[in-house]
Amino acid sequence: MATNVDICNLALSQLGENGQVTALNPPDGSDYAAHCSNYYPIALRKLFEEFDWSFAQTRARLNKLASFDTSLYAYKNAYALPSDCVRVTRVAEAKELDSVCPFITEWPRNYEIQYSKTTDNKILLTDVDNAVLQYTIYKDAPAIFPTYFIEALVLCLAVYLVGPLKRSDAASSMAQNLRQAYQNALSEAKTIDAQNAARRKHPYVASQLRARWV
Repeated sequence: MATNVDICNLALSQLGENGQVTALNPPDGSDYAAHCSNYYPIALRKLFEEFDWSFAQTRARLNKLASFDTSLYAYKNAYALPSDCVRVTRVAEAKELDSVCPFITEWPRNYEIQYSKTTDNKILLTDVDNAVLQYTIYKDAPAIFPTYFIEALVLCLAVYLVGPLKRSDAASSMAQNLRQAYQNALSEAKTIDAQNAARRKHPYVASQLRARWV
């Protein structure tokens, strides 16, 4: 089972470095650990932003913003995004048939993400009244990372480390080769990960009929 320290050492090996990082938070005192501590979170977030990874999907009921000027937007509602949200996958609506049988509609709803001066943060705009968000979470938990994700992360981190560690004319060509290797690994990882989920397209069913389902 890989750790973030293992991932950093694998990235260093891609650069031909023999340094062994032993700790990141806080760094163990070596230059290698200092650079890895700086760039590992950036590389990890970049990779999460690249794709809706199946192992990093989660859901949350959103908090509606009370101070929302509807005259400025073409949507009825605004919601605060979770702080660990990297990518929005879909917005659905939570409804209740009765107190015993709550359900979430799986029909995706329209939305936009914009910056709010009021909250000094990103907000989600939609016409949905009780929004449930499915999103890609940012989580530094290598224990849940599949091998294909780790391989891409190692190469992504190596790209960031080239500049600080390889101060030579060969650094630019090495960075170019690593970027290409990263893109190849990322493409393969997306293909493999996409096989972990399947969603059938159902024909439209009128709401009156859906209400009778049990």
